[in-house]
Amino acid sequence: MDRDPANLTELVDALRTAGRNGEAIDWARRALKAKAGRPHTEQLRQRVADQPAYVPELVDVLTATGAHDEAWQAATTAPNHLGRPGWIALLEKRRTTNPADVIEPYQQLIETQVNDNGDKHRYRRAVLLLASLQEACQAAGQQNRFTAYLTDFRDRHRRRPTLIKTLDSAGFHP
Repeated sequence: MDRDPANLTELVDALRTAGRNGEAIDWARRALKAKAGRPHTEQLRQRVADQPAYVPELVDVLTATGAHDEAWQAATTAPNHLGRPGWIALLEKRRTTNPADVIEPYQQLIETQVNDNGDKHRYRRAVLLLASLQEACQAAGQQNRFTAYLTDFRDRHRRRPTLIKTLDSAGFHP
């Protein structure tokens, strides 16, 4: 196959149309490596402006090319389109360099997770996110913020005995 970036772009479009998103992302990364990423990234940005559902692809491409701050910006402008796994991956990366930035998104993910009645492991998953939130607060020098959040969280969910027991078992008690 010809490795011309234009042909790679056509291939990526065809794969997306066929619903083969994983392969499309892989080929998009190859296209970015084949030629400076800016024109292709800008093209993807335009696509995101028209169709925010492409945010995960833009975040992946920006992250793969080392544009972590731009990936963060793209994710925060259309947060509902990234999805839980995408957010978790992005938060884990961002937490090491900008811990204060991830505090509110972690809190939102925790709340979403606890309220996901379709997930029988929702409380355990929420506790894992809570541990990451605690680490982010400590790294940002905002331990009091975590303590206040945990106190409020436990109070708001006091009628969920299984959640409270899970929190207690994980060491998240007042």
